[in-house]
Amino acid sequence: MDKRIQHPKLTILLCIIFLLSCGRKAVPAPANYDEPFGLANKQMESPRLIVFLSVDQMRASYLDRFSEFYTGGLKRLRDQGLFFDNAHHEHGVTLTAAGHATLSTGRFPMHHGIIANDFFNRKTQEMEYAVDDPSVKIVGVDQAAPSHSPNNLKVPAIGDWMKKDNRQSKVYGVAFKDRSAILMAGQHPDQAFWFNDIASRFISSSYYGNRYPQWANEIVGRVLMKDEIEHGWYKKLKDDSAYERLAGPDDVIFENVRFLPEFPHTKTRMAGFVRPETREREMLWTTPFGDELTLQFARQLVIHNQLGADEIPDLLAISCSTADAIGHHFGPDSQEIMDYYLRLDDYLEEFFSFLDERVGQDNYLVVLSADHGVVTMPELAAARGVDAKRITVNKFREIMEQFDRNMQKELGLSSSIIHTANYTGVSLNYEEAKGNGMSEAQLRQKIAEGLKKMYFVEDAFTYEELQTPNPNRPYLELYRRSTYPGRGHDIKLRYKENYLVDYAPGGSSHGSPYDYDNHVPVVFYGFGMPARRVDRRIATVDIAPTLAALMRLSVGQDQFDGSALAEVLVSRNDN
Repeated sequence: MDKRIQHPKLTILLCIIFLLSCGRKAVPAPANYDEPFGLANKQMESPRLIVFLSVDQMRASYLDRFSEFYTGGLKRLRDQGLFFDNAHHEHGVTLTAAGHATLSTGRFPMHHGIIANDFFNRKTQEMEYAVDDPSVKIVGVDQAAPSHSPNNLKVPAIGDWMKKDNRQSKVYGVAFKDRSAILMAGQHPDQAFWFNDIASRFISSSYYGNRYPQWANEIVGRVLMKDEIEHGWYKKLKDDSAYERLAGPDDVIFENVRFLPEFPHTKTRMAGFVRPETREREMLWTTPFGDELTLQFARQLVIHNQLGADEIPDLLAISCSTADAIGHHFGPDSQEIMDYYLRLDDYLEEFFSFLDERVGQDNYLVVLSADHGVVTMPELAAARGVDAKRITVNKFREIMEQFDRNMQKELGLSSSIIHTANYTGVSLNYEEAKGNGMSEAQLRQKIAEGLKKMYFVEDAFTYEELQTPNPNRPYLELYRRSTYPGRGHDIKLRYKENYLVDYAPGGSSHGSPYDYDNHVPVVFYGFGMPARRVDRRIATVDIAPTLAALMRLSVGQDQFDGSALAEVLVSRNDN
């Protein structure tokens, strides 16, 4: 992406921003430099608290789509914040772990190493979870079990740069998902917390030390959310007509099957295969109540750790994880998604009002974004005339098994060629082919050519092709950015647009390089930010360098793949 702006004033501005982001003192403004655009000769203090908020699976369009009913936190962000409405993840595999690591580090997966939620480890020849770490144990639950850490994250996050400049800066992460809390918080935060279903509490790991605060032990989901769990998600916040107009019908048979399609969603209205002992879990994970609990926990974290209490900047990374579960289950065009965002509007207003009182509105900065978007359910898209299809997990497996047999026959081999195949790509068995005189590169190329003939595959990128830029090959660069040495499949697959591959028979998902999966919100709110909408295209890797420049951290632009957003820095100094 070429972010150069052909404008003499902004060209000079960006040069000054670069120097600021390197931790140097501001240089004097040139004589011909207009003061309204300048940073020179102005002191730029840091916010006392940065709240880095990711709403998992949030499309950028949700801020506008349901805006007539926003009255709280989302209204603040949309109407009072600096809103970049053309922001995108610029890597190919748009999954939760990769997205959160990209947000926090300002680097592409090719540099930070988190290419997917689960990736193929070429050394062990096994799939590996992005934040698994057998060397650490669970903290907060009486279990001597392996836990999680940011061990696979290969570069610092914005919180790490903050703590490098000032050890007294406090950095925390919280989310229902372990990978979200861990990767947003970075390599060396004070602590990250995520939700444990069995204990119904937010827990941590020994990676952060063996400490577990008493106040966290007292926040028990099944207790605090007892009424919500028992009564269920039984009532929409607005009239049915509003949901039908902005979201569509309630009873959509293509939704997932853990809940019945239509409201209300209660423990008694779940599918028979959902075991009784897991229904409490579903009432927290697949409803807005889980994110309500997350924000309640975040409030206590601010209080007990004195975040934003002094001039030394702190960072609180929050990911609203149950937004993703609701989107997967009901899809982006559902009444449930609309009702979730109307409720999130209320939850965030309560949280921001708390920060207003405790920290002061001009003393904290909220940065809103998302780890990825989501595709419209293929059945609904097809009904609108779009070429869209669903290839379920079982169908995908059958197709790959038949393809394997066909390729064995074509190449004169007697054993399986495909070692592992899933949504992100294919890894191969090489031994027999090598014994027959075929190199690994030749086998990869042959298999990729065959994969491209599948009706749902648009392109297949071999390991060799992903090593070299090729501007004439659509989306290659995005998949290169989702490639890290030793991790990931031998061949990456790009599926046809609007095709949902290797997924459940109902609901929706994400993971593609297309706009519906990579177009996310970016909003800077508070700390004197003006109400302004910016429509130029930016990337999510631009957020971390912007925060680094805003806080004048001692880190150079060469430590990021993105660029500091001039609009944020200029706007801050003009207020």
